[in-house]
Amino acid sequence: MGPSSWKMLNRIVRRSSLFLCGVLIASCGGGSGGPVGASTTSSLQLFDTVWNDFDANYSFFVLKDFDWDESRTRFRSQLSSTSTDTELFSVLSGMLLELEDPHVSLNTPVGNSAYTAWFDQYPANFDESVISATYLGASAMMSPQANLLFGQIDADIGYLRVDSLGGSGHGDDIDFILSQLAGIRGL
Repeated sequence: MGPSSWKMLNRIVRRSSLFLCGVLIASCGGGSGGPVGASTTSSLQLFDTVWNDFDANYSFFVLKDFDWDESRTRFRSQLSSTSTDTELFSVLSGMLLELEDPHVSLNTPVGNSAYTAWFDQYPANFDESVISATYLGASAMMSPQANLLFGQIDADIGYLRVDSLGGSGHGDDIDFILSQLAGIRGL
């Protein structure tokens, strides 16, 4: 898959996730998992909206040989027009988890769901203690907010490890790290 395909997919997933989150926030009755009744949109209508949005925009059904229509039939049958927000969340997250796609997540006031098995099933292929002990020594430090490991391998060469872009504070931490490593020739 080329870079432009990934950009397009990322745009679709972000759009779908933002749309879905907005729809579910707007639908929440009282936040207690009660009926969606405070809204004129039923759980079935919200399910259909999410299913249709993915049907129109998700590009990997054919590649994954995934029967999205069968998934709709199976999961939609678990809901009724009086299903609670919690039930809707459970059904939608179950359906989306079957895509086995780490780029698809469901984030709502009721809960959050994301496919992580792609990451969890593999052993760590990196030992931070080896980097710290062998290359960084006493110069090894952690950034203040995002916990990024950094230091100097020698007088001219710096080191920065960004193991995840999840969360926040990365921009400020990278600015901080670059100010700390101002005299280096390479990173």
